[in-house]
Amino acid sequence: MPQHDNVMTMTDLTIDQLVLLRTLQGQTALEAAAKVQAVDPAAVTRLRGRFEPELVTAALRLADLRRRAGERFSRADGMYFAGADLLEQATSEPVAVHKAARYAGFALVADLCCGAGGDALAIAGAAGGAVGVDADPAAAWCLRENARAYGLADRVRAVVADIDQWVPQAEALHIDPPRRARDGGGTGAGGYGGRPQSGGGHEGRHPPGGGMGGGPASGAGRAEGGPAFAAGGTGGRPSPGRGRASRGRSRRQLSAEEWAPWIERVRLLSASRRHVGAKLSPAVDVDALDWADEVELISENGVLKQAVTWCGGLARSRRSAAVIRSTDGTSRSVETLASDRPVREPAGHLSIAAGRVLYEPDAAVVRAGLLGNLAERLDAGLVDPHLPLLAREGEPVGDPLVRAYRVVDVLDFSIKRLKQTVRSRRWKVAEVKTRAFAMQPEEILGALRQVALPADALPVTLWAVRLGAKPVLIATQRVVAGEE
Repeated sequence: MPQHDNVMTMTDLTIDQLVLLRTLQGQTALEAAAKVQAVDPAAVTRLRGRFEPELVTAALRLADLRRRAGERFSRADGMYFAGADLLEQATSEPVAVHKAARYAGFALVADLCCGAGGDALAIAGAAGGAVGVDADPAAAWCLRENARAYGLADRVRAVVADIDQWVPQAEALHIDPPRRARDGGGTGAGGYGGRPQSGGGHEGRHPPGGGMGGGPASGAGRAEGGPAFAAGGTGGRPSPGRGRASRGRSRRQLSAEEWAPWIERVRLLSASRRHVGAKLSPAVDVDALDWADEVELISENGVLKQAVTWCGGLARSRRSAAVIRSTDGTSRSVETLASDRPVREPAGHLSIAAGRVLYEPDAAVVRAGLLGNLAERLDAGLVDPHLPLLAREGEPVGDPLVRAYRVVDVLDFSIKRLKQTVRSRRWKVAEVKTRAFAMQPEEILGALRQVALPADALPVTLWAVRLGAKPVLIATQRVVAGEE
């Protein structure tokens, strides 16, 4: 949305502004702001002809936040957010509903560092009730209003408090600990007193592959690249060669030392209060969370969202992965894989050859260290010890935990030969994915843009990988077999 007069780039809404928006005049202004398609001088002038400037600014700001929230919440048009951080840090409704199912049967659950209430609302719907605690008064105010929007006002209580000083007596807890202190420095215990700074939220933006993917490239086709599968199950190392991150989106795994100050607090809280779930960044070192009864990795629409530690009666298995498909804040499907005996690396191996099926596991499965369990479920083998890719003979098995591709051909890496093959085989390379490869996907796509192809060219997804020390290209066709 175009910006004008700093209307959309203002600081967070104050409680006074939020209260103003709840008045009859504020609701009228919100309705008008929601109809504005582009915030240009003419639109702002028209609104200011009907409402006070401060109300116009606040209404346009909240209307924009609600539009953005529509991807996460089914009732976004009635929700309140003081600012972008509060929205971005909120667990989406489909993920929250999946997590909240574990709290069914508890009379009262406390959601600590609750923010705008993404988790608290879902927990209140599953349990007898929820009390949300946050040191930010604006966050608590938003939670109360959002509970009203979901018809849960009688089951949600919002409290302004620092959880270093007070934790309510509840049968079970959920906590979304901030990544850094309010002043932006460190991750000490004082960080519980407020929400994370901008960019510090835990609602992950990790691309498909658990930090192994990238965004779409401009021009022909789509590019996705990233580091190889790490045997340690912690997200991999940057790919060798050019030394560039895949479109700047991959995040390095945070060390145990960096996370330790407040993860230790979560551990102690889990030990003392028993039934505790904690929402963590998906970049956390999963193997360092061995104190938890269960660690769950959750993805939504192919994007790794969060790691969750479960303790006490909330745990179901030692390790689990949940893959959620959703539209506009509503779940379409949830598929899980859980095991008390997680197997990171499959026992069997299967080389890539034309006609075989190539499986791309969901990031949640890989980060959860369940690739071996998935391979057994699919009767598939590992393509290479350093790649989180599986292969299978025969027909693909439909499974929401993977994307399936039929291998068309396997080529030694050569741009010149690739151009010749694309031309002679009439391949339209619509997407390039890289794993442990020095060359960037955009470079490969760029090299093919000048190749003239007929309109009926065969759509191909091209994988640029290293098998052992050998760089190869795997031409595949996407197979939709029940995974979406």
